[in-house]
Amino acid sequence: MSEKMPVTDLLNESFTFGFQRFFTVLRCLLVPYIILIFGLIIVAVGLLDFDMISRLESDIMPEPESFEDVMAIVNSIFRGSWQSALGLFVLAATVLSLPLYGGIASIFRLVGLGEEPGGWFTLRLDGPMWRTFFAWLIIGILQYVFYGIGFLIAFSMNPEMFDFFQNLDRLDDDPTPLFGFMGGLFFAGFLALILMMFFFTKLAPFPAASACENRLMLVNSWSRTKGHFWTILGGYIMLVLALFFANMAFQILTSVLQGIFTAVSAMGGEALMGIMVLIVTIVVLVATIAFTVFTTGVQMAFPAVIYRRLWRD
Repeated sequence: MSEKMPVTDLLNESFTFGFQRFFTVLRCLLVPYIILIFGLIIVAVGLLDFDMISRLESDIMPEPESFEDVMAIVNSIFRGSWQSALGLFVLAATVLSLPLYGGIASIFRLVGLGEEPGGWFTLRLDGPMWRTFFAWLIIGILQYVFYGIGFLIAFSMNPEMFDFFQNLDRLDDDPTPLFGFMGGLFFAGFLALILMMFFFTKLAPFPAASACENRLMLVNSWSRTKGHFWTILGGYIMLVLALFFANMAFQILTSVLQGIFTAVSAMGGEALMGIMVLIVTIVVLVATIAFTVFTTGVQMAFPAVIYRRLWRD
């Protein structure tokens, strides 16, 4: 069964989808992203106390002298406590992100089932959206579980790693507690990374399969990827590397273009420079959005291609 899903085919189909269905991905994600961004802006404006922020900027407030003073200032910039503000913001972000999961579900179903999203844009809050949301929620919870396991193992091997916080005032004389703490963090993160690589490779088609089927496909995804572990892991590694180098090339290209436009506009005086800066800013913004849409399409297509190969082909 492994020969039916070579790494090159997975990558080729994912990148081809990113190029050929660019505007479809844009239609699926544009409105959800607008809802998320502007919704979070409105929520943030409602949570912040701008009168207090202006007082802080005008140096009316005294300088903090202790950690308690710093926390009091942090607490004062919100209309309620910072804990309640954080909780409300996270809740709002979760609710506002639901249409985005609907757009992702549409991409999964397009790749996995050939279901074309209709209309000029898509905004779905149906079963596939909820299954996609809960699939990513489970993956997020598993990430924290793996980090917790990593920290527990690191702490069991070095119970003194948190002594760092009791020796902050003596770090200049003896940095050993800092080294022990940082070493523990690195080891815990390494263990969590190993666990995530194994489990999330086995669960690679889980979100896409959940969007395309009529139930959450956690156990089914685990069993269906049997015999394909190294193919999927190798595909993910190559996908990450390809997107990393593509991002580097994009950043270099935009930097070079900005440098060229800046040099040319400097020859024409301040008026031309202002116009050119505006043009460059708009061009870079549009290019960044386009690049993000493309890379998102590629990343969403990859698990959906795995799903279609294992379930449908």
